Amino acid sequence: MSKILPLLISLFVLTHLSCDRLQQREEFIIDIKNPDEEKTISFKLKKTYSFQAMRILENSLDDTCLIGVMKISPGSKGNIYKIEFFADSLTYKYLPYKASKGTLQIEHSFFD
Repeated sequence: MSKILPLLISLFVLTHLSCDRLQQREEFIIDIKNPDEEKTISFKLKKTYSFQAMRILENSLDDTCLIGVMKISPGSKGNIYKIEFFADSLTYKYLPYKASKGTLQIEHSFFD
């Protein structure tokens, strides 16, 4: 019995860790290469997820732009938000606002 207990505990921990890695997720990369042009961004997801998050990967814009209603400052990077989300699709607009040059790359993730 003394040898079986550590083996069972190890098996439980490995099973738990592997389940966390199998978390369902969809990710999209949005590239804005013409920042002075308005763009509609739409996603049709494979299922309904519980959360969505947006992160700026690259930002060389010369001024502020709008993603939906959020102002994105020039040069800003990193996480924009993570919120609850219960839908299987999403549409929003990129608006140049004051930006006219540069590029913007955003990662949009949906997960449980």
